[in-house]
Amino acid sequence: LEFEVVLKKGDEVDLTTLCQQLVECGYESTPIVEDCGTFSRRGDIIDIFSPTQELPLRLEFFGDQIESLRLFDPQTQRSKQNLETAVIVPAREILMSKDILNHGIKAIKAYCDEHGISKDRRETLTAPLTQGIYSHGIDYWLTSFYERAPSPLEAFTQTPQTYYLDALEITRAADGLFEQYRDKFRDIT
Repeated sequence: LEFEVVLKKGDEVDLTTLCQQLVECGYESTPIVEDCGTFSRRGDIIDIFSPTQELPLRLEFFGDQIESLRLFDPQTQRSKQNLETAVIVPAREILMSKDILNHGIKAIKAYCDEHGISKDRRETLTAPLTQGIYSHGIDYWLTSFYERAPSPLEAFTQTPQTYYLDALEITRAADGLFEQYRDKFRDIT
């Protein structure tokens, strides 16, 4: 994935660039990491709470080299598990890259102009985005930010199998199996 960040123990990483990547991936910079989708930088330590993990990740650097990666408890700040590699995925659907933001802002402007929505109301959505801030309700405009919204099925490398489950048919089949096993049990006893 274009916005996936892979971190490995021993890798050389520019901390400023990493923090910028996290912002572009929808992470919010906070003083302390307590919630999913946030990160914090304190000197040579970066904490990241990915929405795909139950616990946040702590990166410790020696210069620009990742010295350790570990999951930690956000309440106690105690380490829970050392890692060799971590994959950081975007925290939000709308990413903060310049191209994506520009596309979305243009699409929102066009929509507002077409529907007679005032510039003031439009700017309540778009002004925060130009400063790297997600405005309230912006996720409803997701399709405005991308030429083509990807389908979740595109994550599969092979064609996925889909199943239609009919609750009534499942119940009938389960009842039939129950009857068969009950009859077999009677024969044994």
